[in-house]
Amino acid sequence: MSIEEKHVELFNEAQLSEDFLCNINAKGQVPVLAPPSPAKPIPDSLEITHYLAEAYPSLVPESHRAEITRLLTELHGLNYFTLCYSGKHFINKSSMANIQRRLDGNISEKYRKALEYKKEVQQAEKVTGLQDDVVAAMVTRTKELMQTFNSLLTRPDRNGEEANPKSSQWMLGLTHPTALDAHLITFVARMREVNRGALIPENLGKYADSAMEMEEWKAMMDGRGTMAPPNAGPK
Repeated sequence: MSIEEKHVELFNEAQLSEDFLCNINAKGQVPVLAPPSPAKPIPDSLEITHYLAEAYPSLVPESHRAEITRLLTELHGLNYFTLCYSGKHFINKSSMANIQRRLDGNISEKYRKALEYKKEVQQAEKVTGLQDDVVAAMVTRTKELMQTFNSLLTRPDRNGEEANPKSSQWMLGLTHPTALDAHLITFVARMREVNRGALIPENLGKYADSAMEMEEWKAMMDGRGTMAPPNAGPK
């Protein structure tokens, strides 16, 4: 599958443009996968993963499909914004102001409705997401989920024998990485970048470190982090 990468200039509010909100992602967020026309853009990381898995079945092997799907859903059920930007209320104030500034302009009715929806999303997912009680609950939920993943590294396999992390290397005792590994390792990297490394159990951290030493990871990241660079702003 050939994919052309296009950067969305978040710092320049490209995600708030009429074209982006009306034609690409109504939530004004990235990433988005735009399949060949007439298929509609896919504006959700998890949906993108399942779309790619149709072309590359090893991402979600049939033998573990139910478990991988369930665990990916739980991982993406976490509010990454809450975990990454807690205490940084100025980000929401700036985002809401940028949306309102556009609403105050001379714009089409279609764009106005799109901006109003974006404003609702910002309030529900991000403004509310930075409330102290919400942050505390999300941290607890994340700890519990990371412990679940940690236990999967050494659980007994289907033959009743304990999996050897060194021989299996990947989540669920598999000998090759799946979409679950890709998302989980990236999540571990993100938590470390935002100074939440304490949420990651020791063995889970070692599992991620091993993957990050691989040439495939280094080539993909190319020295970058998982967060948008400072001049791009949060999504």
